[in-house]
Amino acid sequence: MFPEGFHDEVQVQAQTLSSDRQNDPDILAMIGASAALCISPLPFEGPIGSVRLAQVNGEFVPFPTQDQLEESDLDLIVSGSKTAILMIEGFAREMPEERMLEALDEAHRVIITICEMQDELVAKAGKPKKECELPDYAPLKNRMKSAYYAELLKAAGITGKLERGEAVKALKERAKEEMCPADAAGSDDAVNEGDFSHVWHGLEEEAIRELILGGTRPDGRDSKSLRAIDCEVDLLPRVHGSALFQRGETQALVTVTLGTGKDELRVDGLF
Repeated sequence: MFPEGFHDEVQVQAQTLSSDRQNDPDILAMIGASAALCISPLPFEGPIGSVRLAQVNGEFVPFPTQDQLEESDLDLIVSGSKTAILMIEGFAREMPEERMLEALDEAHRVIITICEMQDELVAKAGKPKKECELPDYAPLKNRMKSAYYAELLKAAGITGKLERGEAVKALKERAKEEMCPADAAGSDDAVNEGDFSHVWHGLEEEAIRELILGGTRPDGRDSKSLRAIDCEVDLLPRVHGSALFQRGETQALVTVTLGTGKDELRVDGLF
């Protein structure tokens, strides 16, 4: 939500001073971070809003308490702007897809209200935004896209993860050598390595997005196919428990040792 080319380091820190142990401060922290950036002089292109949504007795409940979450069959966190959903996280207990879409619509309705409230705050307490001279990457992007985008699309479409990564890396190194030659430093045609990396990152995102919208994900699956999953248990003979899990190219070998209550990990949290 910052303009392209704004690279100043920005930190937003939220501190919980008191808790009723019913309302989790994570959502409030996200809303507060957006509000702080909106009223600051920084070129933040907000506001954004966040909401946690539960479903209790078939009814959606925004900003549920911990007690309500215990009864809920949905724990959904959604962040977004007035025009779009930007982030989805959470889980549900075998909720139908149609109902989940209704939950997303309800969450976005709440987000729009939160954003409108921040607009009111900016009108009352906002500071003038600083003028930032941002670089124009369009000429460099057009130049790099015409030279390498077709090859990048082909490399990003390789099914194997390792092979795909190596192909994209090799293409990037070649492009960097051609766009940022060492003997051209200081000349009018020289490209700054930082600018090259920034534009290349954007081209990779654009290529992957084009492939996905065309119906093919980076590993060759379509939008409705799941990775193959294999699970085995009791592989190792001397431990209390063991399991092997593999999904696609992700593999984990896990062991467990049983202990007493004194061995359990205690997490110090607000609740």
